[in-house]
Amino acid sequence: MERRILLDDLIDQTSACMRDKLKLSPRTVYGQSYGYMKVIQDYCLAHGEKYYNPILLNEFRQELELRYERGEIKQGHYLGKRKCLERLTEYYNTGTLSWTMHKLNQKYRLLDEDKALLEEFMQTLNRDANTKYDYSWVIRRYLNYLRSIGITDVRTIKTSDLAGFILSCSKEVSRGSLRNILSYTKRFHEFLRDTGRLDIPFEGLFAVSVIREEKIQQPLTTEELNRILAQIDLSTVKGKRNLAIILLGSELGLRASDIINLKLTDIDWVRKELHIQQQKTGYPVRLPLTEKTAAALRNYILNGRGQTDCEFLFLKLRPPYEKIGDAVALGCMFRSYQKAAGIEHSAFDGKGFHSLRRRLGRELVIDGVPLSTISQVLGHRDMETAKQYISLDSVHLQKCALDFSMIGGRRHD
Repeated sequence: MERRILLDDLIDQTSACMRDKLKLSPRTVYGQSYGYMKVIQDYCLAHGEKYYNPILLNEFRQELELRYERGEIKQGHYLGKRKCLERLTEYYNTGTLSWTMHKLNQKYRLLDEDKALLEEFMQTLNRDANTKYDYSWVIRRYLNYLRSIGITDVRTIKTSDLAGFILSCSKEVSRGSLRNILSYTKRFHEFLRDTGRLDIPFEGLFAVSVIREEKIQQPLTTEELNRILAQIDLSTVKGKRNLAIILLGSELGLRASDIINLKLTDIDWVRKELHIQQQKTGYPVRLPLTEKTAAALRNYILNGRGQTDCEFLFLKLRPPYEKIGDAVALGCMFRSYQKAAGIEHSAFDGKGFHSLRRRLGRELVIDGVPLSTISQVLGHRDMETAKQYISLDSVHLQKCALDFSMIGGRRHD
């Protein structure tokens, strides 16, 4: 008899394995689990199935391949959904995940000698599995290009051949992807040089700075935030905890990673401040607690938080009371309230938990706070980083003339 498991549970368990075993980044896990995997789940629900059903998933795969062949969906979306389908099936059948390198690599088939060279190169990389895949794809593409122009031995590569490859890529990929291609190809040529296979002047070809396309994402509006907050049931422990978490994001601009690592000792109740060392930058930041956030924290600590010696502030809801999982868990929590509030959200649309941080930055600018101070509040190393979170017209930018003297912490100018 086949094991029955809810798709919700299977997605959560598969995501945890992607994070813990494959060591994929939180962003990658979130994008796959709550982007592509949710598409698969929605397909099943539309067909009246909430449990894992291999027959129905096979039908989804067949429809997916047909749409791709017709040109109705892009290759990236097709491959992403197919990979997630494979991971769900593999975890259901085995209870674990293995790392494979076959995604886009099938497009760039290699001869046996090139495969051996690629494998030797991959062994020199001390990278996580996801980055190794990216390296593999780029070098496969490069070796495939060399074959297409008649280069059958890497020892005969000329600088002009490398330049031709870079030029061909620049016509086909985005600036962000080109940046990665340059980085990975440079590392491959360093490998060829270090192993005595090839020594041509190549550094100059990689010296050109590739400027990323500026992509400004609009944060949640105040009206949307209020709708989300209205969904929280404060009569429950879950509601008390989650309100405090969301307010830390919306009123103090804390990153999810900083929130889950908060400790009880990080709160200075006398000075009404929060003292943290940022997980992303390692820099210390001191922030004033707003009355609303302080009240929510007190309510959670006194009337909701489990009795335990755990030093972390936010805990799981059931004993043993342990620190909540990770940034993905916060993203899932926030998404559930968004859904209840009727707010549309898809992976990387700028409406996730991190949008609370961008919203705060925008509100501070509108209120007349200068970018130098906003950079301190958000814990950025410099003002340029702060600008990417803020989308405002020039009228608002011209009003930035005040200073938050009470905000402490290290300046990152």
